[in-house]
Amino acid sequence: ASVTVADMDWALFTPGYTMARRRPLIEDVPEVAAILRRADTVEDEAEDGGRAGVELRSRLAGLTEPEQQALLLALVRGEAAQVLAHGSTAEITPTRPFKELGFDSLTAMELRNRLSKATGLRLPATLVFDHPNAQRITELLTTELADQDGRPGIADVLDIRRELTRIGEALGSVAPDPQAREDIVDHLRDLITQLSTAEQDGATDLEAATDDEIFDFIDRDLGVS
Repeated sequence: ASVTVADMDWALFTPGYTMARRRPLIEDVPEVAAILRRADTVEDEAEDGGRAGVELRSRLAGLTEPEQQALLLALVRGEAAQVLAHGSTAEITPTRPFKELGFDSLTAMELRNRLSKATGLRLPATLVFDHPNAQRITELLTTELADQDGRPGIADVLDIRRELTRIGEALGSVAPDPQAREDIVDHLRDLITQLSTAEQDGATDLEAATDDEIFDFIDRDLGVS
């Protein structure tokens, strides 16, 4: 064993060294402890949902799914540009790797902290390494925001619409079979009843609807035609 004296820049070294897991070797160093406390404060503020996070959710609520995704992508690109001191987001294209843009451990942590504060989410310390471009982080934010709201979010709605489109395309193959068509219509009535419960004023009279009216309802109101 030997003793080594080093002039450590703890503010630079600590974020990267502790990013993946705890490092008991340095946690008792006063400068390191202070840095880790500040990092915990950032996480706690994000988890509590700051003012910026509330405002972001309010903006997203009034947008369509494509507009929501565009807003989140613009947020990620904008914060990345700020971290890298770029004058614009031109170089930060959706699929360009952060590593290629010059991100290191310190700037990766800064981006994660900025996005946590902007969204009110507790994002992982390894965010930039696990999601290595703006598009990938946008997809994560989409999922996390939907899960936190406790309701079908952007990703869930897109999955449902894709599935409905696939079902709509498959319906033509069962049209010649009256029994199969009747079974499908009965099942669709049940599903549409669930969708209509929350909107009683505009609900379709499903009990009185014919099979053709049911299929028309799917094509028109669920957008699978």
